[in-house]
Amino acid sequence: MNLPPTPSSEQRPARQTGRLVNERVRLSDLLNRVRETISGSFRISVWTLVEVSRVTTKAGHWYLQLCERDQSGTFLAQAEATIWRNVAESIIPDFTRSTGMQLAHGVKLLVRARPEFHARYGFRLNIDAIDPSYTIGELEAKRRHIRARLKAEGLYDANRRLQPVWDYFRVLVLAPHNAAGLGDFQVEASRLEQHGLCTFTYVHSRFQGDGAPSEIIAALGSALETWPRRERDKPPDAVVIIRGGGSANDLAWLDDYDLARAICTCPVPVLTGIGHERDSTLVDEVAHRRYDTPSKVIAAIEQHIRQRAADAEAAFQELGARVREITTAAHRRAEAARNNLLEASVRHLETSQRRSYQLYSDVNHRARAGLRESSHLAVTAYTDIRVATQAKVASMAACLPTLFSQVGSGATRKLSAASEASRKAMADVQLHATRTLHTTRIGTQTTLTTLLLEARRSASAISQRLPALLSHVTVSVRQALGDARSATERDIEHVKGSASRASEEYREDVARSFSSITHDAYRILQQSSIAGETLMREIVAQGPDKTLRRGFVVVRTPTGHPVTTAAAARTQDNVDLQFLDGAVNAQINNEA
Repeated sequence: MNLPPTPSSEQRPARQTGRLVNERVRLSDLLNRVRETISGSFRISVWTLVEVSRVTTKAGHWYLQLCERDQSGTFLAQAEATIWRNVAESIIPDFTRSTGMQLAHGVKLLVRARPEFHARYGFRLNIDAIDPSYTIGELEAKRRHIRARLKAEGLYDANRRLQPVWDYFRVLVLAPHNAAGLGDFQVEASRLEQHGLCTFTYVHSRFQGDGAPSEIIAALGSALETWPRRERDKPPDAVVIIRGGGSANDLAWLDDYDLARAICTCPVPVLTGIGHERDSTLVDEVAHRRYDTPSKVIAAIEQHIRQRAADAEAAFQELGARVREITTAAHRRAEAARNNLLEASVRHLETSQRRSYQLYSDVNHRARAGLRESSHLAVTAYTDIRVATQAKVASMAACLPTLFSQVGSGATRKLSAASEASRKAMADVQLHATRTLHTTRIGTQTTLTTLLLEARRSASAISQRLPALLSHVTVSVRQALGDARSATERDIEHVKGSASRASEEYREDVARSFSSITHDAYRILQQSSIAGETLMREIVAQGPDKTLRRGFVVVRTPTGHPVTTAAAARTQDNVDLQFLDGAVNAQINNEA
């Protein structure tokens, strides 16, 4: 190999890194020295904390880009790593089974690796083992840290403390573009929208990868901020977050403090349907309600709407029955009031008629009595005058002979004059009596006429008052009916208000009870699951090997069936006794 000429003393420094530069080596020799140095320093593998930043596979071999970052995300170190096919076939499936995760970007690992250096391929780590418990513990530690921070801030259960949704009318849905479960959700949601039961507004964001939590927060905040202008200042009844499943790696991006805090502080209940049944993310923990899949979320919404419709129908029927009862009672009261007013009006009219007839009879009787009295007085006066006149004439006639005899013939003329005067006086008396009787008759007729006119005026006045009285009675009846109708309407409004308040209180009680029952059921289910796993581990731990090590013996028939009772053993001629180190055949003595 031809080497370049040695530079002159003027072209090179006398010393370099504390030693004379008096030797020249090939690059391969230098790199081989590096390889030997690294091999000598790391004769065995070292457990190392790393974070995966890139993964590729080829012919069964795994090639990883590993890194270390500080809290701000700045890279502190980077290295290439390799998992050869014969090693990967065992450690990769074991890691996936234990953690439910795949080796992918962002996963933190505890790997056992040996540094290797090759003159041609450079430096890399050769991984021969992965500790799954570290990855699980790292994820859980991250969750515990976020959970403790939210609890210290008093936000961990803030969204769960919100009042449960009374009914669904407007729902905001947040999901990735073309999410696996979004189509199933939209099929059922569109059916509810077609019937005018609920409207759904969709916004989209990435749910995995660097920056995914920030995109979710921005999409949710923007949708809630612009919502009032679209929905007439009415916020959504709930926010639904769905994605349709994914691996544990994909779901790990949702274990983010800022995302969990945004859900905790959301002003409306948040429902999640991430699409996984076994694992739970912090988004599920802090949400108001968690469902396993998007289909279960929309099914719960539909069932809730159905239940509220049934409750409303029952309340409406109850309210209708109550209104009918009140209306019937009001009609009965109004009919009774109308009947009472009609009866009072009839009685008043009858009383007025009787009073008018009585007044007319009294006037007629008084007029006839006055006429009879006047006629009687006139006849009496005429009789008295006539008797007096006749008596006076008779007295004068009796005195005439005496007077004639005393006066003689000279007095005859005087007597004739006296007789003439008597006749004139008699005529005057009769004329006066006739005039008096005529005057009396005229006065009596005038009095009778006056009394009749007064009676007629009274009857006319009463007749004129009858329409006004009847109109007054009618107005009173109508006013009473109006008051009864107003009272009925007030009673109906009161009943509606009472029914609405009672229905609202009933709905709140039912919602609170349902939330409490669901929480208790979920807690009991978790406890039962833990107890079942504990019991299963205990059963597995109590296998036949440990039983045999304690000195017990397993008894079987020659065909291999277990014998558990003495009665079953007596039915056999011989049995096999299984010990820890082998089996022994024994004869059964049935005579004993």
